[in-house]
Amino acid sequence: MGKDLTGKELGKGFTQRKDGRYQTRISLGGGKKPICLYGHTLKEVKKKREKLLEKTKYGLDIDTHKITLNQWFEKWMELYIVNRIKKQQFEIISIRIIGV
Repeated sequence: MGKDLTGKELGKGFTQRKDGRYQTRISLGGGKKPICLYGHTLKEVKKKREKLLEKTKYGLDIDTHKITLNQWFEKWMELYIVNRIKKQQFEIISIRIIGV
C-alpha cells in the first residue's frame, strides 16, 4: 500500500513523489517494461490507469507509436481481414503490399 507525503494510505500501487505528483506503475507482463503513470492528483492517475487497463483488456497495443506502418498493416491484416477473405486473396494482398 502506497502512502502520500503525510502518511495517508493511497491504495495498492499508488504513491506520492517528493515533488507532490502521484504515480502508479503497471506491469503488463510478456517481457515488457512496466508503464509509469503520473498526475497532479490521485484522481487523475486513477483515471489514466483505468483507461490504460481498458485498452489492454480489449487487446489494443499500447506501444502503437513505436511500430512501423508495415508492422501495423501486418497486424491489421491478421486481426481483421484474414477471416473475412479467402486464403488466396490474403496471399495476393500480402505479396503486393507487404512484399512477403
